[in-house]
Amino acid sequence: FTEYYSNFARGNDGSPLVRTYSEAFAPWDVYVASGVFVGDVNSTIVSQLIETIVVGIVAGALVTLAFWGMITLILRRLGGEPNYAAGVVSCIAQGDLTAPVVLHANDTSSLLYDIRSMRDKLREAMIDIYTTSEAVDGNAGDIAAGNQELSSRTEQQAAALQQTSSSMEEVTATVRQTADSVAQAKELVRSAGETSQAGQQAIGNAVNSMQEISAEADKITDIVTLIDSIAFQTNILALNASVEAARAGEHGRGFAVVAGEVRQLANRSATAAHEIKGLINASNAQVSNGAGLVDTAKQRMQDIDLQIQKVNDLFEEITAATYEQTRGIEQINVAIAQLDQATQDNASMVQQTATSAQDLKQRSQSLNSVVGHFTLVD
Repeated sequence: FTEYYSNFARGNDGSPLVRTYSEAFAPWDVYVASGVFVGDVNSTIVSQLIETIVVGIVAGALVTLAFWGMITLILRRLGGEPNYAAGVVSCIAQGDLTAPVVLHANDTSSLLYDIRSMRDKLREAMIDIYTTSEAVDGNAGDIAAGNQELSSRTEQQAAALQQTSSSMEEVTATVRQTADSVAQAKELVRSAGETSQAGQQAIGNAVNSMQEISAEADKITDIVTLIDSIAFQTNILALNASVEAARAGEHGRGFAVVAGEVRQLANRSATAAHEIKGLINASNAQVSNGAGLVDTAKQRMQDIDLQIQKVNDLFEEITAATYEQTRGIEQINVAIAQLDQATQDNASMVQQTATSAQDLKQRSQSLNSVVGHFTLVD
């Protein structure tokens, strides 16, 4: 740079001071120089500086107005001083939901209004949560107590089912023993029936034998009657012979003796025939009486056989009833086993419910502890 004073011209401020700049240009071996009046440069700088200052002042004023408008808008939107809003938020953050929030008249859209609404909603929610947690805590306690009682009753029911199962086993054994006894009784009845049939057969044979004896006795009676008739006729003939011997005198004495002997023999034969006839009649009476007794015994045996058949039918019914009882007892045992399994499942569910109730109680207490950090009433 080079400064010099011009003798020919002056700048806008009247100063002849010129500032030049020169630089060598090697290809041509020359110096290229240019210059300007310092006064012209200064006046240009001053005018631009003034223009810049004016523009800056105007821009600053506009920025200030804009900033003031923004602050006014922010304060209006905030609803109060930022420090006040920060204090309200700090109280809420510390859990105090009762601190008052002062708003401007007719303020329904500011941040403080929203903060107060949020605080009120939060307080209502916390009150509801506290009330609900208290109720849940109480209900959890009731559930735990109910589960304890239910567990006790379930244990009692399980014990009762165990006793019932043992009793049913005893009943089952008794029914089976009854079935075995009935089977043995049926066998005895069957044997008695066979014996009764054999007795009836023997009685029938005895009746037939007595009938044959009675028939033979009747034949003997006929023979004895014939003998008695012959003896009577012989006695008549002996009497006639005695009469004739008496007429013959001395010559008929021997014949008379023979006739007397024949007569005595005929009388003895008649007497014996009468005795035999009496014995046969007595025997026939005994046979008739025996036949009547045998008929009565036969009737009694038939009645016994009928009663045995009825007893056998009764045992058949008892056997069928015992079988049905056995099936019913088996079904009852199955039902008891299912009920015992259900009781065990219920006991497991009661234990799970008790655990859940205890967990619920702990959670409700934890929730109460969390809610307890908030101040809900003045």
